[in-house]
Amino acid sequence: MANDEEVLDIVGEKRNMKITSKDYSDPNSYKKYMLVSNTAPHNIEVFVLKDYLKDKLGLDFRPRGM
Repeated sequence: MANDEEVLDIVGEKRNMKITSKDYSDPNSYKKYMLVSNTAPHNIEVFVLKDYLKDKLGLDFRPRGM
């Protein structure tokens, strides 16, 4: 998924994915993903768990070794 990519939400409405990088000067900041609509009265925040846990708790996921 890329910034400003057009996607369909769960009800089939077109929205644009807006990705905001973490602000390292703010300890409560994290990488944000928003589904933004030009016509709907609200936007939708999407939590990418892998990124959220890395930014908030410093947890990094790696593939298991075989």
